[in-house]
Amino acid sequence: MSRSPVRSGASIAGTLRRVASAVSDDALRPAPASYVNAPIGPKRTLLTKSVPIDDLVAAKKRAGATLNDACLAAVAGAMRQLARGRGSSPAPLKAAVPVSVRDDGEQGELGNRISFAFVDLPVEARLAATRLDRVRTQTAALKRAGRPAATEALLGAAGWLPGPVKTQVARLAASSRVYNLVVSNIPGPREPVYMLGAELLEAYPVVPLAEGHALSIGVFTYRDRACFGIHADPEALPEARELPGFLRREVRELAAPGSMGVVRNGRRAGAKRAVKGSGGGSRTASRRG
Repeated sequence: MSRSPVRSGASIAGTLRRVASAVSDDALRPAPASYVNAPIGPKRTLLTKSVPIDDLVAAKKRAGATLNDACLAAVAGAMRQLARGRGSSPAPLKAAVPVSVRDDGEQGELGNRISFAFVDLPVEARLAATRLDRVRTQTAALKRAGRPAATEALLGAAGWLPGPVKTQVARLAASSRVYNLVVSNIPGPREPVYMLGAELLEAYPVVPLAEGHALSIGVFTYRDRACFGIHADPEALPEARELPGFLRREVRELAAPGSMGVVRNGRRAGAKRAVKGSGGGSRTASRRG
């Protein structure tokens, strides 16, 4: 069925507007230089850590954030600890975060419709409350502006380009100049899942590494656990082995009562008073039902 010229023209005009929005946005701003962006070899390691999802839920409720915000804030805190352990000054990292751009009416369709949002992980912020607040502010602004849809339009527009140019655009989009690492949150069921009588206990995402990216982190939320899969090049980033412990410590910090007080100007309200008064692919485990 041929499309109406008027409708086709309106569709193209809408796409161009979204492309212009993505170009004007800082989605294409170069990522900061970081030790996580280094030449990588063929070796890979998958490190895992499972944490209680209730800890993340408690943190996100107190901050008025989302579960994804809490996961991103936990990663920011863990990367802060990693930088300090390396003797480096904690600095922001630009994360590429896959998001679904399906409309409500498309939820039942097969396949994926994924774009990317780019979020600055506030690794430099000292307080867990500040990190979560900054992530929440960013993601809320991205949603209001429709930035993931704009990025989808920009990537889709690359299909109009000649073959050689399209290849170069694809390489640029996956380069360390655009983002430092991928952090992907995959929501799973809250009920137990079985196969041939075996109950799934845990599942860990394996997010692929692009050239020049020594680290990616996936999170799969299933039943009462959030399962972090840390995929890394063990030679380019040997310190990645510390990340499971850092993530657990950071989630506990986010969930600690009183740790998520109101943040004003990067400082937690009441902190001063308190001081004064006190002096891919996936790895799974299963059991038989």
